[in-house]
Amino acid sequence: MFIRKDYQQEYYQKNKKERLKYAREYHQKNKEYSRNYYKRYNEERREEVNERNREYNRDHKKERNKYQQKYFQKEENRERRREYMKSYAKDYYQSHRKECLDNLKRYFKTPKGRLALKTVRHNRRTISEKCSKLTIKKVQLVYERNISKYGRLVCALCNKPIKFGEDSLEHFIPLSRYEEFPYRDLNALNNLGISHRKCNSSKGTKTLEEWRNKNM
Repeated sequence: MFIRKDYQQEYYQKNKKERLKYAREYHQKNKEYSRNYYKRYNEERREEVNERNREYNRDHKKERNKYQQKYFQKEENRERRREYMKSYAKDYYQSHRKECLDNLKRYFKTPKGRLALKTVRHNRRTISEKCSKLTIKKVQLVYERNISKYGRLVCALCNKPIKFGEDSLEHFIPLSRYEEFPYRDLNALNNLGISHRKCNSSKGTKTLEEWRNKNM
């Protein structure tokens, strides 16, 4: 019995190179039509397409990784990918603004999110180019060092325990006074500690030594 589907699969396998060559040439000549067609097709069959993609990715994981490594070795491909991701992220944010903001709020309430937020805020304040970049890993190390020393979070200024949500990252020599210490990396681990928000605020632009001389 003649089965059309089996015949098509056999034909496609025998003529794979010719079909791919023809498809590429067609898409080059009809870019706009192809883009709109696939966009409409993916929107109408979103679940089906996603499931098919997931299944393909599971079955061809090694081949995909190998292809991607080879593809992204070229700078032009990396640049094309960066531009695409920027455009995609911008479009996605505009169409899912409320959802994105809600996700960000939830993320910044997690321990990792709070560390990320502290890192971003302190990097914005870093004026001197001589200061190293403050990373999430470095901030996490400051917290771990404090906990391992005292058994819990303890303020580096008043030496009292810190409750959850009352902590802040402390620069013993403030970033605002980087010009007075041109040879110091103010984001180095030996200049970082954990303090109460109130203590950090009362210390202001003083160094640790100046603050202790005044308050102790």
